[in-house]
Amino acid sequence: MKWGFIAVLLTFNSAASAENFVKITQGTGGALGETKLYVVDYDCGYDQSRLRRYTSDLYGPGIFLEIATNFGVELKSQNAAATPGTATSAVVFNPVVISYRVKPAWTEPIAKATCPGQFFISGAETYMLAGKTGNTDEKNLSQFVGTVAGAIITGASAVYPMVRLTKPPEFDNSVNRVKDLVQAFSDFQNAFKVDASGKVDPPKELKVGKNSVTAYDHSGTRVAWLTLTVTPVVGLVKSNKTKFLSAYQTAAAATAISLDGNDDDLRQRCQQTKQMYFSSGIRDDTDIGFLLYKRMLQASGATREKIVKCIDDRATALAALDLLNRKNSPIAAIEKLQIKQEDIDNFLPIQAASDQPHTRTKLADEIDIFLDALGRHLRGQGLIGGQLAHLLDAFLPNIVIEDRTTDYRALNLMLPGPPKDSADLIREDVLAKLRSGGIIRWLCAQRTKRDQPGATLRIYDPNIDSAVMVVAAKASANDELDFGKSTLFGVHVLFAPAKVTEPLHIKKLVFEERFRDNILKANPGCVKNAPS
Repeated sequence: MKWGFIAVLLTFNSAASAENFVKITQGTGGALGETKLYVVDYDCGYDQSRLRRYTSDLYGPGIFLEIATNFGVELKSQNAAATPGTATSAVVFNPVVISYRVKPAWTEPIAKATCPGQFFISGAETYMLAGKTGNTDEKNLSQFVGTVAGAIITGASAVYPMVRLTKPPEFDNSVNRVKDLVQAFSDFQNAFKVDASGKVDPPKELKVGKNSVTAYDHSGTRVAWLTLTVTPVVGLVKSNKTKFLSAYQTAAAATAISLDGNDDDLRQRCQQTKQMYFSSGIRDDTDIGFLLYKRMLQASGATREKIVKCIDDRATALAALDLLNRKNSPIAAIEKLQIKQEDIDNFLPIQAASDQPHTRTKLADEIDIFLDALGRHLRGQGLIGGQLAHLLDAFLPNIVIEDRTTDYRALNLMLPGPPKDSADLIREDVLAKLRSGGIIRWLCAQRTKRDQPGATLRIYDPNIDSAVMVVAAKASANDELDFGKSTLFGVHVLFAPAKVTEPLHIKKLVFEERFRDNILKANPGCVKNAPS
């Protein structure tokens, strides 16, 4: 996880009471998931009638000369790569909730945020809510007032900087447009001299759910506040959160997927595009189908067949078809490029031939025995003799490891050097590489239920066609596995063809993240804080 922080700036004098005036309350939904996209709905406000009393409580009576008080929010990331448009300060979101002057005869607001609003964040970052104190006089403040009072940074303009990893080039323009505004707000916030008197709650991690930062006066009355409600994004199209998709739509409408080569070349290019979306937190079938369809419509020589083969997943193709058939469809395609149900049935059939043991009665028991032996060996209990031979016999002599995770994280742990999406290893090396990479905890076996395509929790992937998935974790032998903290992978286990009476031999392991959460939902006791 990369570290960032949200800094809350509120000015007051060190002569104020030792009691904290700023309270931070965390959400109750747990830590952010590393591979998820979240929407943050924020709201803020202040009580005009309490501002003068609040300043009096902070500074003491009789000091109302040219004092300015500010309450705002600043979102920072220490990972410069996450915010290329603002790499100097790494500030990506910093609205002023309320900034005001207190004079002998009146209280005058200087600038205030436009609330409510919305932005998106990636769970790959960790954000901290922290309090800072400071004050400024009229001389230091005046040069910034005009800029800040006329500048509003909205969730729409701050969309990309919140999201790490791959992005389309259209986002760069959005980042450049907002860069000057971000800097203006940063300069304004920095004009307030920091005071280390410790008048705010200590930093706290941003969590799923409703987080709040609230300023109180000495009587405990709320003066100003900001709430950040963090919710995982399930589907951007389905939930009408299309703001985040806007730049991707622009990219999709301007950039065609090349049709050069054969069908396998097309599938490979489309798979790489899916990985880009997946890496940015876009994981819903409808969202991916929508974006791929838009890209394919720009390709010279596109056909319904090629569109379906690019999508290359029946559930995603059906989601795209559903969008296409809506009354006000977001996909504008001429008649000859409007895919049909028959296209999906022809090129992505429901049940392709399978050599995997989907109907094997004792598959779960066999996998449980295998996972127990594998885990014991990798955790250092060193199987020897007949037990080690039995474990090795569960594999074919040569094994394929395929990595479909974000940034190829599984193979990066196992193999040094540049990123790889697959590797061919002898079975002894498989065990050695898993151990050296720290992927030593194997648990939570789950049938993929190929025969239940309408299952509530989708696990089966026809492009992999595994009969069983498991969860693998990079963790020490005694670590408590926690969904919000542990590095967890979904792993498809594929076997060489075998009759019901013959033992199974693993031929391939596919690490992925797309269905991992569904395995954990189906097995809620598998790890702590499993998704529900």
